[in-house]
Amino acid sequence: MVDLSPPLLLDKYYSQGERGERDEFSLSSHFQPIYSLAHRRPVGYEGLIRAVHSASGRRVEPLELFSKAPRGEERIRLDRQCRALHVRNFQRLSATRGWLFLNVDPQVASESLRYGPFFLKMLQRTDSPRTVWPWS
Repeated sequence: MVDLSPPLLLDKYYSQGERGERDEFSLSSHFQPIYSLAHRRPVGYEGLIRAVHSASGRRVEPLELFSKAPRGEERIRLDRQCRALHVRNFQRLSATRGWLFLNVDPQVASESLRYGPFFLKMLQRTDSPRTVWPWS
């Protein structure tokens, strides 16, 4: 059984470069407000990943970041790492009002069940009061 839990250091991602070198990326969360017209205020926030190539300082778009983990276990690990990072950072904001909306990579959504549950267990470990999504 392969351990697909995110690394302890959530804000760093490492991948093998095209020439075999190891690339390092610094990861952070950006929270985009989700507004409700009926409530006239934000009702939640979408967690969006932001990445910077550590060696060059260049911003890396999410599509490029996920291309570093094209499929399989590494893709699942990166997706889970991003979601865990967003949950941790959202909790640190002490957001008492609003939901956290998280994107799930379609490839991961279709494959991750065979690698075991992750998301519900992660929320239980973080004592999140808003366990809404029981997906892996």
